[in-house]
Amino acid sequence: IRRMILEVGMQFPLLSLALVVILLSLGTQAMMIPMKENTKMSEEINHAAEVYRLLKAKGLSPDAIGAVMANIDIETGGRYQHDTQQKGGNGYGLFQFDYMKPYYNQWLIDNEQVDNKSSQINFALGSIMGDRPMQVRKNADAGWVQAMNENDRKELKAEMEDPNTATGLAKSFSDLYEKPSKPHMMRRMWSAFTFSPEEYETLE
Repeated sequence: IRRMILEVGMQFPLLSLALVVILLSLGTQAMMIPMKENTKMSEEINHAAEVYRLLKAKGLSPDAIGAVMANIDIETGGRYQHDTQQKGGNGYGLFQFDYMKPYYNQWLIDNEQVDNKSSQINFALGSIMGDRPMQVRKNADAGWVQAMNENDRKELKAEMEDPNTATGLAKSFSDLYEKPSKPHMMRRMWSAFTFSPEEYETLE
């Protein structure tokens, strides 16, 4: 933990201080989780483990996996479920597709896929990691467009392939791909900071 705090502190000094405070508070709060929430937590862990396995199968590094999972954590409110619907908004899925939702739906049709975690991850990572820009269309009668701004795609792809830290990449993924109106960046980076592959390896 000390090593990770120092690692984050090199890039984000104020964040490292906040993380120390959060760690201290978690030490007292961890024992206060009601037993009735155990089942819900178990379900969330299982969904998170499935997302982890899918990202690992894509060949992502542990830091890249942690960064993407941190974004999914915040976007889904910790549910890690592909059918997560934004409360009071249009966001949908692991990445809370909003304006991209019709493009994603048409991509499913064009590629004869069904809506699930795997498809949403394939769509998102395909938009970022391909050798060439991924082309999508809003509906069957619409023209093809690039799924992601090319400058953003190149910058994020380079960092995904060789991340400095999971926390730094989590921020870049949010800034360049998610672009949420309310990023909750501290929570997003904390999720990446506390990500542990070992937690999910034991569930495989």
